[in-house]
Amino acid sequence: YQSLTLLFCECMREDHDRFMAVSSLLNQGHELMKSGESNAAIACWEQVLDLEPECAEAWQLRGESLRQLGQWEAALVSFNRSLELEPERYETWMGRGLVLKEMTRTQEALTSFNEALQLAPERSQPWVRRGEMLQQLHRYRKAMECYDRAVELNPMEVEAWRRRAGIFWNLNRVEAALDSYDRLLKHNPDYAEDWNSHGNLLYCLQRFEAAIASYDQALALKSEAQFWTNRAATLRKVGQDEAAIASYDEALKLEPTDPKLWHGRGLALRKLGRFEGAIAQFEKALQLRPDFMSASRSKLFTLIKAKQLNRYLFSRNPIEKEKIWNDLQNIFNAIVRTKLPTIVVIALSVFFSLHNFYGIAFYEIVSRLTAIGAASIFLIISLIGDWNDEANR
Repeated sequence: YQSLTLLFCECMREDHDRFMAVSSLLNQGHELMKSGESNAAIACWEQVLDLEPECAEAWQLRGESLRQLGQWEAALVSFNRSLELEPERYETWMGRGLVLKEMTRTQEALTSFNEALQLAPERSQPWVRRGEMLQQLHRYRKAMECYDRAVELNPMEVEAWRRRAGIFWNLNRVEAALDSYDRLLKHNPDYAEDWNSHGNLLYCLQRFEAAIASYDQALALKSEAQFWTNRAATLRKVGQDEAAIASYDEALKLEPTDPKLWHGRGLALRKLGRFEGAIAQFEKALQLRPDFMSASRSKLFTLIKAKQLNRYLFSRNPIEKEKIWNDLQNIFNAIVRTKLPTIVVIALSVFFSLHNFYGIAFYEIVSRLTAIGAASIFLIISLIGDWNDEANR
């Protein structure tokens, strides 16, 4: 009896020691995960599994750490093992779903998030993730229902507001998208990209002053070339071309090889009547991207405005001749790409309609000439439209 008691006490002591070791390793692993030391955390989880091979929590945490390292296959193995041991573990279903999402296994990820919702329907995150998968499957109405439920459960669920806005924006419901961003920014005003998107929506609604204020908020949080570019384009809309140039300058400090920035800066200079500077900006854009048709068109338009086109076209300078050829090639390619298909359709439609109507040789000639004339008229009207568009820039 005494020996049995001693054996029992020894087993209890061993269990207690193992329990304390596992608890210590779990706590240590959590601290390492918080500090971003995923590899060290994995070492802790594996020590736990050496002691307790059927610890579902350790398998789940190992999967989470592997997910943070982008090791999707290994993470999925860990999450699956955790679920074999404990099928009703919410965190494991969520982690598994996130891994499957990264692996673009959308339907399987949706199944995992559905399982997580069965276990915790009062939490907002699985609703957001379920909506995200439904959105990827183009089931937008169901996705919107998920986002609505998420913000109902947690009005501070910013990802739901963001994705809700995205669906409205894709449906061209700009006011509704703006409302979602208003609510998002009320709860989380510290994310620069959201202020930039807010500004883009206001720009679409032609509320330019409000858009500039949103871009300013974005730039107060983070100086990024795209934010400066959007601000500059909006300043041009309200006639503040000097301020627009200053914004383009800030963008160019960050992205000096972006031809669109040089082009935009040139447009602002042209609006101020500073033609020489504008032409120099367009040429810089073309130097960076020789096939940039918009820059070629803007440059030729500016040369006409500055009454320098003849001098440019008939220059004997070899370098200038190369530039002329490149500009004309860009314009020609643009016409072929954007206008030629329509011209051909118009010409053929007119030709065959008249040919069938008259049906004799003389009128066949007339129908051909009429078809060519109709196509030419379309081309002229189209080019006039391009001219007016360029003038309004």
